[in-house]
Amino acid sequence: MRQSQQQITTLLIEGSNKQGQLGITQQQTELKEHNYGVKILNIACGGYFTLLLLETQQCCLLGQ
Repeated sequence: MRQSQQQITTLLIEGSNKQGQLGITQQQTELKEHNYGVKILNIACGGYFTLLLLETQQCCLLGQ
C-alpha cells in the first residue's frame, strides 16, 4: 500500500510540473528528503494546492 501512496503523490507533483509551474523541482526534492513523512507543499497554480502527507502514508489534496 505504501508504494501505491507514493505513486499517487508523484503523479500529483508531476501533473503540476507539466503545467510549467515553478518551484516544483525544489518541493519534489524536499518531499524525498523527508522520506514521505509529514510535509505540506504549497504549489502556485492559478490558485494553489496544498498537498498534505500524513504519517500514515496517506495524502490529501486540498484547494484549487
